[in-house]
Amino acid sequence: MGKPWLQAVEHLPKYFTPHHPISLPDFLAGRISLLYRVQDAANTEGLHVALWGDRGTGKTSIARVLAYLMQEREKQDGRRAILVTCTSEDHYCGAGGLAKVLDLC
Repeated sequence: MGKPWLQAVEHLPKYFTPHHPISLPDFLAGRISLLYRVQDAANTEGLHVALWGDRGTGKTSIARVLAYLMQEREKQDGRRAILVTCTSEDHYCGAGGLAKVLDLC
């Protein structure tokens, strides 16, 4: 009989992927209350959502799950999500702040 812990270690890379953001709400654990607050803000007229923080804290996962939940795919003119990856060279000040996003449309 094999060692069960060895089999678990062999399967670990398939299920534990901290380098790859989560896209589906079923796999997002421990952040549900944050996700509800962000979704509420995104649904409130006049409010915007900005996510920031240290590397590896789940910003991209929250953004991707929120985009998945809020899109209205069944409607031709329904809500769509555009995800933009930022770098340290990106500057979003003044009237040109949405230039990177608008170039995607």
